[in-house]
Amino acid sequence: MHILRKVGRVVCTTVFGILLFSIVLVFAVNNLISSPKTVERALDKSGIYDKFFDIAFNKSDSNDKSSDTGFSLSDPKVQQIAGRALPPAKLKQIVETALDGGYAYVKSGAQSSVVIDLRSSKVVFAAGMSNYAVQRLAKLPVCSQAQLLAQGSDVDPFSAKCKPGNINIVAQKKKVSKDIITSKDLPDTIKLDFAHAKSVDKGRNKVIGLDLAKTKQAGILYDAVNIGPWVLMGLAIVFAGSALWLAEDKKRSLKSLSILLLVNGSILLLISLLLLAGATKSIHSTSDSAALQAVLVAGVQSLVKTFAGVLVCASGIYLISGGALLTIYNHLLSTPGSSAKR
Repeated sequence: MHILRKVGRVVCTTVFGILLFSIVLVFAVNNLISSPKTVERALDKSGIYDKFFDIAFNKSDSNDKSSDTGFSLSDPKVQQIAGRALPPAKLKQIVETALDGGYAYVKSGAQSSVVIDLRSSKVVFAAGMSNYAVQRLAKLPVCSQAQLLAQGSDVDPFSAKCKPGNINIVAQKKKVSKDIITSKDLPDTIKLDFAHAKSVDKGRNKVIGLDLAKTKQAGILYDAVNIGPWVLMGLAIVFAGSALWLAEDKKRSLKSLSILLLVNGSILLLISLLLLAGATKSIHSTSDSAALQAVLVAGVQSLVKTFAGVLVCASGIYLISGGALLTIYNHLLSTPGSSAKR
């Protein structure tokens, strides 16, 4: 019986130590995935909204043209106008609307789709591009007879080398604006359908099927991660209590539990400091993808800092709790006449 009690105490104490570490890891993971706010915060801190067009147009081909508007995405002026039409605040709103809707669908199925309205941005883009077209045409020389024959009657304001002498600039401006407003390449709205996989092209209103219905099965895992820390915490209390109950020397068992708390707290603090040190290192790159690399690094660093923050808080709790138990142990040890036996 004595041996069984001793084995039981060792097992309970060991499991308690493992649970202490597991609680923090599960809670840290839960803190990262339980809400879209963590991802949104990481994206915001990454600077992706400010550098979006630098990344998107970094390797745009000079022949990468819209089929029904004629402009090229590699044109720096086009990129500048696109940045005014979709400023960082608008991009952030679009991304966060999509993330909030996706999370809501996966968690409860309450929102099966979200619609992103780009009409106001399209109007701003059309105005900027029509002004750019007029400015470009105004600077072009008048075509010679040979150039007119080679170019034809249809003038592309974004690629033409010269302009007809009788060209109507005002009409060209209206045409460019109308072409962009009615362009199917530039949608008025984008509907993100979380429930179906099929994407539908409805002219200027696009439907993108994301098929998150399968992802909803991960809801069970999500719920498990969500309640996991509390379940593990309850088990830790049970095993700690069992270790004390099975121990013949209560004081010594109390000391063992306090040491486990102090050791786990110290390990977690060391890990968090290493993570924070790594997350604060700046990485410099001169490659073509420097903007993308900077965004990815900043986003990961934000997530790492969030993860490490949980470890720091947990280590503080463990160190304080362990210190308190060790103080109680020393007090009991110095109490005259106190019995070490049960």
